[in-house]
Amino acid sequence: MVDPIARRLSRARHIYATGCGKSSLAARLLAEDLSTLAVPADFLDPSNALHGGIGRVGRRDGIVFFSDSGQTDELRQIAHASGPAYKVLVTSAPAPDHWPADTVRITYAPLATRSDYGLPEAPFVQLRIARRLATSIARARHTPWDVTARTHPANHCSARREPEHLCR
Repeated sequence: MVDPIARRLSRARHIYATGCGKSSLAARLLAEDLSTLAVPADFLDPSNALHGGIGRVGRRDGIVFFSDSGQTDELRQIAHASGPAYKVLVTSAPAPDHWPADTVRITYAPLATRSDYGLPEAPFVQLRIARRLATSIARARHTPWDVTARTHPANHCSARREPEHLCR
């Protein structure tokens, strides 16, 4: 289900991810993972977007909205105010109200259980979806793995113990 949506998003010039509260963690992870995989991406803060930040989102860009309920007013307002070619909503709500018709949905099963620490499970599910989206988008864009090796901090020369002359 994620791969066809990732293929659509892979055509975007730039990908923005946004979410409120705990859902913003998944949005930030998606933006960071995409950047690490050499895909142009940024986190779009919902409150700043509504006060002018949405102006940087172009018609050839994509926005991924993370919202557990699908009813977050700020995110819906951004979806209606922006004109990107690709809009994706990641939510547990089967049919959230008042979203633009061109918004594609990734719906996950809401989990009634809580983690061992009493935290809701939705953020964990969203994080897994964000990670899967990032890798699927990079794969669909045919991002070479050597680019990833250069841009990912874990692949720094000292971590891989390569000779210094190979790292320049």
